[in-house]
Amino acid sequence: MCLKPVSTKVTGPSHRWQAPQIRAIADRLEGYDLFCNRDRRPYDVAKNASLQPRLHRQRNSGWIRGKSMPAKDLYHDAVKHALQKDGWTITHDPYRLKLARGKNLFVDLGAERLMAAERGLEKIAIEVKSFRSASDMRDLEDAVGQFVLYEHLLTRYDPDRTLYLAVPDEVHTSIFEEEAGAVLIEDRVIRLLTFSSTEESILQWIP
Repeated sequence: MCLKPVSTKVTGPSHRWQAPQIRAIADRLEGYDLFCNRDRRPYDVAKNASLQPRLHRQRNSGWIRGKSMPAKDLYHDAVKHALQKDGWTITHDPYRLKLARGKNLFVDLGAERLMAAERGLEKIAIEVKSFRSASDMRDLEDAVGQFVLYEHLLTRYDPDRTLYLAVPDEVHTSIFEEEAGAVLIEDRVIRLLTFSSTEESILQWIP
């Protein structure tokens, strides 16, 4: 499989990679001819400097084995450990939603645990958000839009799985106890899981 060539211009010190570094990333692609010339023949990525920016972008966007996955959130591992402490088994990291025409979306974590006999197995999906950009409201808009999209798709493809948005306790206080965030909880637009990033523990489930 070949991708269309992009700009060959190399600028800035961030693209001055050493050949072994590039080769190591290329090896992770395991035979996918992601970089091809006009004759659809693979480039030698370790020698071709024009490929360095593309490898840089693909490494940061999570290109592995020919599939694109998003980078992990800052608190991804903290939430994962908190869930495990709370008795959950991590079943997916990440949880992939397979859509029509080969499209994929990725929720950060999938987990399950055995509840009381009458309730059986409980399954959840967790999207982790750290809200670390310069604009809290932009982060909130992005998180809600992503949650609503994933919620609707889970309803269609995995209706027994419940989606939660995981946020640090300080984000819950600064955003979701204020009007813009509180109305989302009151109107049941989103579900929250709050956690301590330092202790890696779950503090509250807000359905």
